Amino acid sequence: MEKLIHIHKYVAMHPFDVWILFFQLLHAISYVHSVCKVMHLDFKPNNIMINSYKLASIKCERYTLVKLVNPRVTLIDFSVSTKAPRDVDLDEYPCRGQYGTRRYRAPEMIFGGLWNRSIDTFALALIALECINLTRIMENKYRGQDGRRFQRLKDDHGRKAYEKKEVVDYIVRMAKTFMGKPSQQYLDSCFVIYFYYYFFFYFFFLMIIITNYIIIIIILIIILFFFFFIFKKNK
Repeated sequence: MEKLIHIHKYVAMHPFDVWILFFQLLHAISYVHSVCKVMHLDFKPNNIMINSYKLASIKCERYTLVKLVNPRVTLIDFSVSTKAPRDVDLDEYPCRGQYGTRRYRAPEMIFGGLWNRSIDTFALALIALECINLTRIMENKYRGQDGRRFQRLKDDHGRKAYEKKEVVDYIVRMAKTFMGKPSQQYLDSCFVIYFYYYFFFYFFFLMIIITNYIIIIIILIIILFFFFFIFKKNK
């Protein structure tokens, strides 16, 4: 078992593996929310464990693309989770407070508003974007500036106070972090591994066709020799 920290080590995960891992995590979230009535509140790569091994490792400049075999994920660290009563719908169970890692918090939690179980889904979506784009959340020139400004936004009672424009600016900056195409290194590494896959696939397919033709030719030669032998014997 190892943690999902490949993105922090500049190791790219195969897109198909990302889809498989996060499909499993969505099932885990659904079970934790619907059956256990628990909100995790601290989704991040360090709290996602993977048991797998490398099938392929293709290096391209400072990135390495790895292909996992039968990956299985486990969600850990429920130390800051919140549990609701069994008969409560978590969509209608508003909470307030700040939990988990700031990098993966939803805007409503950062600004001191009410939130529900959707913040777990929000954090999971950000992690998926990190795995695909190899870009850390809010790793831009606004990060330190926003953090200091948010800490100062408090009213006389010590509660968070903010304007709608600041919320919009924060969300727009978060969106701009991921706008555009994935890094060229990642695209190059994907091209390399797909080239290997398709090359070996078509190579073996061609060998099968050639082998079949060779077998057919051998059979025809045997048949011709057989008829030639019969004809010569009768003559």
